[in-house]
Amino acid sequence: MRCHQHGNAHGRTRLATFANISKNATNGFAEKDGQFRRKPSAFRNFISSDPSSEFPAEKDRYALYIHMGCPWAHRTNLVRSLKGLEDIVQLIVWDLSLVHDKKGWGMSGKPGFEKEPLYGYTNLRQLYERANPEYEGRYLVPTLWDKKKGRSCDCRRGKSMH
Repeated sequence: MRCHQHGNAHGRTRLATFANISKNATNGFAEKDGQFRRKPSAFRNFISSDPSSEFPAEKDRYALYIHMGCPWAHRTNLVRSLKGLEDIVQLIVWDLSLVHDKKGWGMSGKPGFEKEPLYGYTNLRQLYERANPEYEGRYLVPTLWDKKKGRSCDCRRGKSMH
């Protein structure tokens, strides 16, 4: 019986610790009710099968930036896989560390996560500012990047590759 009671107390302690971590992890991004509501994307373009479009479908032209902790980015990566686009759209995964500090997701410098491979950036803010130096707002994933134009095509919850 003591084990069972101890287990419950330990479980409550772990749950309280998780709640504090979750509260702190929102880093001011959640609304007052605790919900995270994405703002409309500043980059709203589409990849098209029309070769004359602004963002035509071309092999090796696009990179998808994600963070494994983001459900929207995870969804977009699933769509990339289900559509068989792994050889078409390069995948770049930000470090699993929470490197917000008003710079978005980033690279911690740990092995495999020293810098992102296209420009050597260490955080998502640098990528957004490359696309638009005047950008003000959140630095979110998923981000579908046009390597040819050097700017974002779209960063909307899995709609990048529909």
